[in-house]
Amino acid sequence: MALVSNLPKSKVELHIHLDGAVRPSTIYELAQKKGIDLGVKSADELKQLIYIAVDSPVCLTRFLQKFAIFTPVLIGDQEAVERISYELCEDSARDNIVYSEVRLCPHLLSDTSEGRASKEGMATPREVVVQALRGFERGEKDFNVKMRLILTCMRHKPGRNIIKWSQEILDLCIEFKGQGVVGIDLAGDENMTEVDPTHVQHIAVFQEAAKLGIKRTVHAGENGTSANVLEAMDDMLCDRLGHGYHALDCKDVFGRIVQTQMHLEMCPISSIITGSVTADFEEHALQSMVANKASFSVSTDDPVITGSTLTDEYNFIISKYGLTPQDIMTANLHAAKAAFLPEAEKAALYANLCEEYGMKL
Repeated sequence: MALVSNLPKSKVELHIHLDGAVRPSTIYELAQKKGIDLGVKSADELKQLIYIAVDSPVCLTRFLQKFAIFTPVLIGDQEAVERISYELCEDSARDNIVYSEVRLCPHLLSDTSEGRASKEGMATPREVVVQALRGFERGEKDFNVKMRLILTCMRHKPGRNIIKWSQEILDLCIEFKGQGVVGIDLAGDENMTEVDPTHVQHIAVFQEAAKLGIKRTVHAGENGTSANVLEAMDDMLCDRLGHGYHALDCKDVFGRIVQTQMHLEMCPISSIITGSVTADFEEHALQSMVANKASFSVSTDDPVITGSTLTDEYNFIISKYGLTPQDIMTANLHAAKAAFLPEAEKAALYANLCEEYGMKL
């Protein structure tokens, strides 16, 4: 992949999962301390075990199965959650990211689905949020990067408790609003929604979030269809779309996205690895977004699996799909406008990017 020298230095990232951005070296070290056998003999071996190359795509299910390799090392460990949050600040700053919204389903790193720790010192979902925010607070000071948290609900998991999870997520969004949590998200396999009897209750949670002024983003149009995108916009009242690629399958849906400037959080490398889109489709999608002046940004999604930094993502879409550094700057400005920050902070972020890029406000 050819490297482009005149990429924008300051970057904004809106779609990255905390548990998908852990360092393999950290996972390996923690596993060694805890006596957990990962089936590898080094951090480098672990990195290769988790990694999926962009030229060897799988499917979303296979992609998500990678998390089972390493998340057991983190579950219920408050210190580990704080550590990986802090380390993500350092990794983001190293890639010249000035603002990042990181998403997390705290239940997936908790040792309980009932809101109570099963052992003293283990982590409830609330404590997972507290530790993630603590890591961000420490990392912001040390690395001069702004980090915020989006809390994620999960489709079809864990069965009958899933709505309890989603209600707890909303409660946590309310409790920590203004303290580092800036929004609510829904993730998981979109193709399960038609057979998931609890899905209508997810919609109700998001409608309640809208009434309470909680910002909303939904994974939609990733491995699902344009109908999922419409549902996210019309029923779940989303402010942004996670991925959203298949909105382009329907002219009317894409036209509405362009007209309303609905922001799409696009993750180019992971979209191909997961089989959500083909390389040819993504070329069409990205070029269509640029040509129609649609609002989109570029993110890494789960860099521990994709092996990509945000700079890698930029180089990938420039070399493979013909986007320009100017397009990347515009995407970052779109991201700043779509950020879930208070208006004054959002305006300051946008102004700072414009100044660095040599653009007028």
